[in-house]
Amino acid sequence: MTNQGTRFMTLLVFGAVFASGLLIGAALDRTDRGGDRTPEETSREDGGERGPRPLIVDQVGLSEAQEFLIDSIIDVAGIQLRARQDYHEEEYRRERRELVAQIREDIISVLTPEQGRQYRELLAARDSARAESRRRQESEDGERRE
Repeated sequence: MTNQGTRFMTLLVFGAVFASGLLIGAALDRTDRGGDRTPEETSREDGGERGPRPLIVDQVGLSEAQEFLIDSIIDVAGIQLRARQDYHEEEYRRERRELVAQIREDIISVLTPEQGRQYRELLAARDSARAESRRRQESEDGERRE
């Protein structure tokens, strides 16, 4: 793993630990106040329905505090998985760009100098058109959000 990747993973772990602490602290604070809210009320305040929890966990007779902690654990795990997925997608994109560049160089090595020049021009034109298309799409997306 690269230094940048190591730093990213370290920050990710620290963030997850921090988020876990906040969630556990909130759960303990809630239980200290008597836990007078139902899970449904808590879920509505969080902006959605309660997340799915494995049925086997529901079958052991959880208290409200335990339900809240288990939901928090699952939420933090989801955040961690999404962060890892984003990280791996970025790694994939970087490796793909490197591979495409290598393929292009290998192709050029087979071509005559004139063919290589034409190939580079065609690639540059296509890359430029793709970049322009991305800029237009991002601009349109930005205008729709405003």
